[in-house]
Amino acid sequence: MLVRQLPPESATATPVRVPAGPEATVAAAEAGDPAEGRWSHAEMLLAAAVDELRRLQWLTAAVNAEKGKTPKQPEPIPRPGVGVKRRRRMTAAEYTRLTGEAPPLELLQGGA
Repeated sequence: MLVRQLPPESATATPVRVPAGPEATVAAAEAGDPAEGRWSHAEMLLAAAVDELRRLQWLTAAVNAEKGKTPKQPEPIPRPGVGVKRRRRMTAAEYTRLTGEAPPLELLQGGA
């Protein structure tokens, strides 16, 4: 039961996960793709921190950019087992229902 609480990269959890011996462990480590393996809680937090830092850098660049030259928002770091959320654009009907007024012309033309 205690082994389940260990991080996946720990010295105890690795042989339990790959019980075939040291040669098989080395072969699995060389053939495996780290992006497809489980991440520890610390790695998830680090990826979240990097995503936030990149988002703040983008925000600073976007605020200081010339009109019409706003940089593209950064993509989040891909995480194993976590799908990428894509933002859907709001339709004019949804904007009207939400605000009670017609959307501004610049929004309809792809601005903002």
